[in-house]
Amino acid sequence: MTALTEVIKAESLLASDDGYAVLIRIPWYRSLPLASLVELEIELDGVPADTAAATITIDGRDHTLASLAQTWEEFWFIQDWARVAIRANPVAKGERHELRVRAAFSIPYIIVGPRTPLLNAVEETATLTAQ
Repeated sequence: MTALTEVIKAESLLASDDGYAVLIRIPWYRSLPLASLVELEIELDGVPADTAAATITIDGRDHTLASLAQTWEEFWFIQDWARVAIRANPVAKGERHELRVRAAFSIPYIIVGPRTPLLNAVEETATLTAQ
């Protein structure tokens, strides 16, 4: 995979007492406003996560997917990983799970139609060991 399509890494699945967390990054070559994340789907072992209820931490600040839609003045820098906390059945350290992440980013400075920015959607699946 190239750096422009990677959303997760080998250490992206994190164990938690109340569920699990997933580290994701921007699959783009430039930093983007937080509002650029327009879709997020996460599945663990084929079970969809409730990403609408997830806490997304970027640069030390907590957000929901809905609150990101209004956050144009803050940027998600390409070197930063966001932590998406999912409340679900707890995942223990050392367990192996299949993780699927699909994320779509609106690229506000590339217009492909009338009032239509480019949509960069990336999907990645990997079997990872919870950290």
